[in-house]
Amino acid sequence: MGVLPAKLAGFRAPTIIVHEGEDEDKIIKEMEARGEIPPLENFPAGRIRVIVHRIISPPNGERNWECYIASGTNLKIAEAQAQDRSAGG
Repeated sequence: MGVLPAKLAGFRAPTIIVHEGEDEDKIIKEMEARGEIPPLENFPAGRIRVIVHRIISPPNGERNWECYIASGTNLKIAEAQAQDRSAGG
């Protein structure tokens, strides 16, 4: 993996949370501009620079997965997909 440059000794990759519709590349570029993370070209290969947690919403647009599951929507969608598959083949 190589030797980590002295200026990066002690660097801990920050964690960012990105919701659907947000531009993670833009967020990372802004972090680079503020000096929170080193630019990719100055970072050793094989090291983790940023940890991204992507928050996604259920397919029906509901922001809360628990409500989506409790409503049975996921079961209705799965049943419809199974019927489509059995009708087609």
